[in-house]
Amino acid sequence: MGGNHSRHGDIFTHGPDLLKNILEEVANRLQNSGEPETDEIIMDGVRCMVARSLSVDSAVELTTPLPDPFARDLSAASHPEHLAFEQCRKCSDIFTVRLQDGGVVSIICGVPEAGNCYKAMSYVWGDTSLLDVPCRRCGHISVIPMANAQRFRNLMELGGSRNHIWLDAISIDQTDPNDINACVAVMGSIYRNADRVSVLLPAGDSIAFEFLCTIECHAMVILCHHQNFLDNSEITIPFPTGESLSQITQHLMENTKRLRTHTSLMAYWNRAWTFQEWALAKDLEVAVEGGQAQTCSRLKSVALGAGMLVSKFKLLYGQYAKINVGFDRTAIVEAWENIKCLFPEEDLFRTYEEVDSEEVSFQTNFPHFGVNKQLGLHDAPGMSLESRTDQTARLRARLLLLLSNFSMSPRAAKYDADLVACWASTCDISYGYDRNDSFPASLHKAATALRAQGITLYQFLPETRGGKHPPFDFFCDYARGHIQLSTGGRVMYPGAPLFTGRADTSMHLISSVNKVELPTQWVEFESSSLRPVCGAIFEKLIGFKNAELILAKFNNISYGEVLGPSGLMFFSLEGLIKVALETLDVNQLAFCRLCVVSIPFLKAGQSEGTFHILTWAIVPRDIKRGALRVCRESVNGTLVLICKQDGAKHIVAYLTLTDKLCGTFLLQTDSNGYVDLTFKTPELSGMTISVHPQKGVKYLRGRVPLEDEIAATVLPA
Repeated sequence: MGGNHSRHGDIFTHGPDLLKNILEEVANRLQNSGEPETDEIIMDGVRCMVARSLSVDSAVELTTPLPDPFARDLSAASHPEHLAFEQCRKCSDIFTVRLQDGGVVSIICGVPEAGNCYKAMSYVWGDTSLLDVPCRRCGHISVIPMANAQRFRNLMELGGSRNHIWLDAISIDQTDPNDINACVAVMGSIYRNADRVSVLLPAGDSIAFEFLCTIECHAMVILCHHQNFLDNSEITIPFPTGESLSQITQHLMENTKRLRTHTSLMAYWNRAWTFQEWALAKDLEVAVEGGQAQTCSRLKSVALGAGMLVSKFKLLYGQYAKINVGFDRTAIVEAWENIKCLFPEEDLFRTYEEVDSEEVSFQTNFPHFGVNKQLGLHDAPGMSLESRTDQTARLRARLLLLLSNFSMSPRAAKYDADLVACWASTCDISYGYDRNDSFPASLHKAATALRAQGITLYQFLPETRGGKHPPFDFFCDYARGHIQLSTGGRVMYPGAPLFTGRADTSMHLISSVNKVELPTQWVEFESSSLRPVCGAIFEKLIGFKNAELILAKFNNISYGEVLGPSGLMFFSLEGLIKVALETLDVNQLAFCRLCVVSIPFLKAGQSEGTFHILTWAIVPRDIKRGALRVCRESVNGTLVLICKQDGAKHIVAYLTLTDKLCGTFLLQTDSNGYVDLTFKTPELSGMTISVHPQKGVKYLRGRVPLEDEIAATVLPA
């Protein structure tokens, strides 16, 4: 890690109290300063995060380390017979537990009442046993699912004396199905309404904890020296590190990047339910088992505050920045995405639907008029953030923002159905949850409920059995945001393919090939109605043995041009497809064929002169060309390839249209066959209009001819 956290040990040695004092000093300076216009652009939002870090005072200063529950040398006090409640659900409306220092922590029963102050606890359940915990007041024995007695002790100590906490294993009456259902249905609200979320990392995640401590420490140093960013002036910090502000800034950005890369290896970030607990937190307090007596007490707020400060500074000053952040303006948005993904904040971040592409384009070229749209941020000129007032808009934004983050890392759950329930409950989505459902069945229920609320969820892959990866992995392929590989990874597509109907071409090709398994079998769900497309022309299906032929075909069927040498601003599609093919398993490619279909199209405003749109899909080798037909499915109105097998019609693939610069799109029509697609060339910070000859927006507007009802026959070979 760049810059070990012990080098800034002064902040942590004195614990949360010193941290609070430093933040109060920063907050006072920010609140009382009258910044000129450029400074105001930088500080917008930063003030809010500093103020939020001071809004609650429930942080815990550990006096002793939290032992590893699975260490062999645990003390006798960690044995189950030493556990007890001072009062419990049977004799009171709360549980209370006495801590090592003699203080008492209170545990809320059921759903917390509105307006109550509390901390929500987050940890990895893992394999649990049932602990019998007696109540000293009434003698009742509560049965608590927990890894062991030491984990119980650790959670209580992190909860802290005089604090009220919400702990799922205890707050939810595990013997009452009604209480379980009531709490699970509003789990997202429970964690969002908490003053902070206290995270207990397992001992195996100690490396992640070191990263988090380092990130919080560097963020604090940056916030304490915010005036240097406003003045564009470098400084060497004499104590405790002797490093320059440039070095501290580079440590922060590098460590967030490295932590984001390594979260997939960490137990806490691999679990399904811990995702929502971390993502919805207003602020984060983090400790680790088996480590030192140390916590990160205001992690999310200070990390976001410092990340915004650095990102806005670099976008505004560009090559004239005297504080070297470690990369140029073209990479700052990607660096900021690392911080956004690690520390989601729904009140601060805009969804792709809330970002005007024209405003982003303007700010990309003229950042001194503002940078919030470019960074996907809400304006926050004061000392607090405003939540979305409309409940439907708030839940929709939560889904759009958090599901992409959820899909960034591998997730594990005891039941496959929980891989859906964990994010569905975050958004208070009500559907027929059954823990025994398969992942596809559970996803189908949740998607149906979402669509009933007016949220469009696009399908890119057919509902077929098998494939090279589990169904959850294929879902994540399209639920996460795609990097626009044609830009060399410098730009993210706005919104995940699941919500936009647009994917990166290479990534869609890889997922489509990996989804195929022979013989082709379909998962049976209620089918949508289908309307045939008139006049579709099928080309000969192409196998993947001849890579040169495949590359040439993709070059011919994709629209747009990459001007200038590949890699100068954009990379050629042919080169990207070649790399994608090289990453795919040869045996898997042998199962597949490229299907190119020419779709008749009448341009908007024209009454005659039909031309054809070139579309493509990956089809299994055991599906014959003569069995294929092009139809419009009724769920989202996208064009699909279908075949008839055993008297039933099945979707074989979803047809897509590719632009060399803008990605791959599902071809969606309304009930009359009308198409309205927008293709916008990506823009990179630091590349102005004068050196951007491809800048612009293109439209595909017109109509695809549809039949009134599906015919019984299929197209001849």
